[in-house]
Order: sequence, then structure tokens, then C-alpha cells
Amino acid sequence: MKVVSDILGHANESFTADVYAVVAEELAEDAAVKLANFVPHTVSAKWSHNDGDAELSA
Repeated sequence: MKVVSDILGHANESFTADVYAVVAEELAEDAAVKLANFVPHTVSAKWSHNDGDAELSA
């Protein structure tokens, strides 16, 4: 982090970490929305447990 902070001309590492933590969180939220839009929502799947065996039913 120190090298990145120095390259970017930030006064300290904590500033760099704070800035990029926000950016990373925004990117993660955007990725989650895109993934949710990609996954079909028309089929509802439920897990059932019978005698310890799990099976997926639609």
C-alpha cells in the first residue's frame, strides 16, 4: 500500500486505503447487481431433505 500511496502522491497510506475501499465496495455492489440481473428468476428451486439426502426440486 505504501508504494501505491507514494506513486499516487497521497499524503499517507490510510488515505489511499480509504479511497480504494470505497471504490472496491462500489465495484462489488455493481457486480452484484449485474450478476442478479443475469441469473434467471423464473424457476424457483427448493432444497428438500429426505433421510439425510438433499435433493434439488424445481
